[in-house]
Formats: sequence, C-alpha cells, structure tokens
Amino acid sequence: MKKMTSKNKGFTLMEIIFVILLIALIVNFALPAFRAVLYDVKNSRAKTALKKLAEARISFFKTTRGYDIQPGYFTAEQAKTWAGEACEGNENPVVTGIPSNSTSLKPASILFQCGFLDWRDFENLPYYFYICNLNYATDSYPCNKTNVYAGAIGTDKAGKKYKEHSGDKAYWMRVFKTHDKHQFINTVVDTEDEGPAGA
Repeated sequence: MKKMTSKNKGFTLMEIIFVILLIALIVNFALPAFRAVLYDVKNSRAKTALKKLAEARISFFKTTRGYDIQPGYFTAEQAKTWAGEACEGNENPVVTGIPSNSTSLKPASILFQCGFLDWRDFENLPYYFYICNLNYATDSYPCNKTNVYAGAIGTDKAGKKYKEHSGDKAYWMRVFKTHDKHQFINTVVDTEDEGPAGA
C-alpha cells in the first residue's frame, strides 16, 4: 500500500512575515499621500465656504439696508450650533429687511440663524473663518489689510501645508472687495509664497 502525501504544504512563517512587511511598506507610503489628498479636498471646500461667507455678508448688508456683520471668527462647530437657533428676535431680516434691534453690527450667528448661510457648507472643515473689518486692518492674518470681506486660517487638523504657522511663513486665504461694485478676488497666500512680514 502506497503512502499518501499532501502536495498542499501551505505558507511558511517566513513567507507570511514577508507579505505582512510588504503590506506595511505599501501602507506607509500610501497613507501620507492619501492624507494630503484629503487635506487638499477640505481646503478646496473651505475656499468655496469662504466665498459663500463673503457673499452672505453682502446679501445681509443689502437685505437689511446697511447693517453689517461684526468682525470676529467662528468654527464649523459654532456654525452648526447657530443654525439650530431661532432667527434673531421676532423680526426676520430676510422677511422684513430690518433686524430686531438697531445695533449697526450684527454677530456672525445671524447669518446661519436667518438662512443667509447653510452650516453644512462648513461641516467638518478644520478652519477658523473670519469676518474682517472692511475699513480697518488688524495686526493679525487674514484681516491685516483693508477691503477684506472674509478670511480663513487652518487649524492643526487642516494639515501641515494649510495650518497657521508661526515664524517666517504663514498660510491663509481671504476674499477681497474690489473698488467697482461687489465683486470678489479670491486670493490665496500660500506658505511658500509669503510670510507674516510681507502680506
């Protein structure tokens, strides 16, 4: 009687270790590239949201016949919270054209509360969004020039390329007001191009 031998030996320990190391090596090279793509996508979304913020500010100014938004900044989380709140007082400026009190500068929250902006445009964006004073420049970016409607700076979660830096280089983006009518110049100053000294 002949002895039966199995031809299916299976994988050796060395072969399994080699495959695991190969997968780890591929992941090690692919993960940073994948993250960079995600950061770029979020940056592109942030630019779109920033332009919508500037447009909403102008729309609010026109609808309310001269009221403006108070300079300051907000995050995506704040935008979501504000969107769940009621429109300021009993007077909806979208309907009446007049906010409920006479203060000339309104908080950014009113843009979300009263439907000038949709919080979902800002959802999960790791950026600080700024409302700038059109007539006065501040010492800090992105509002360090006049005629800036809105700006944005990345948080630590925006990726190394897009987050705020200290030292010689900085990244921010902003939307300018032009001298004729209300048109936009979407200007992005990248970390490679310009630092805090020269904005």
